[in-house]
Amino acid sequence: MGTPSQRQKQYTSYQALRASTNVVDYRIQKLSSQYPETALVDKDRVAAKKIRTRYGIDRIVDDMIQEAMAKGEFDNLSNAGQPLKQQNYNPYVDTVTHKLNQVLINNGYAPEWVMLEKDIREDRTRLKMLLRKEREKLGPLPITPEEEIMWTASQERLQDLIKDMNKKIEKYNFIVPLLAKQMTHFPLHLEATKALKEGLSKDQVPQKEDKKVSPERGRFLNALKIFGIFRSL
Repeated sequence: MGTPSQRQKQYTSYQALRASTNVVDYRIQKLSSQYPETALVDKDRVAAKKIRTRYGIDRIVDDMIQEAMAKGEFDNLSNAGQPLKQQNYNPYVDTVTHKLNQVLINNGYAPEWVMLEKDIREDRTRLKMLLRKEREKLGPLPITPEEEIMWTASQERLQDLIKDMNKKIEKYNFIVPLLAKQMTHFPLHLEATKALKEGLSKDQVPQKEDKKVSPERGRFLNALKIFGIFRSL
């Protein structure tokens, strides 16, 4: 960092340090050839040199980038100021497999674990809705013993759906490439308790109003029916 003149001085100092390091390395190499027992020290010095060189190059590259930014050389780049396009790349998949998956996705296909994830989320939503529908058949809390039996029976009727969904979850966890996307089985007890507390009771469900047909509209509809009967003859 700093002004161009300061960076030039830094680079000059770096060159001088590099030259002195080369001289020391030459002397150590010469001594190592005469005394083999010092070879281990020589290896440690080579490793340290690689580290210094790497950080020195990183510093020079960073200075060049900062200088280019100061000159405005990055101002006219395409898509400047816009967010980067997100690309979901799995680091555990080789390049060929990644490209094949990308071609399939671009043509409307998706990996099996993606389709399974979609199905599982739809099944979860469906089960939650069914629990809320069953809750609407019961009264407000606390529910009566008879309603408790009805509520337990409604959960037992969902067991087949839950088993099928849990099988999908197990298969999904086996083939999904990322550990962070693993799923747990459907927590029926927790979801049932949540639906019972937060769901609407039968007294809170809005009643559907019957749409009354006016006499004039009724006569018009009857005339249409009669006209349709005559046309079919």
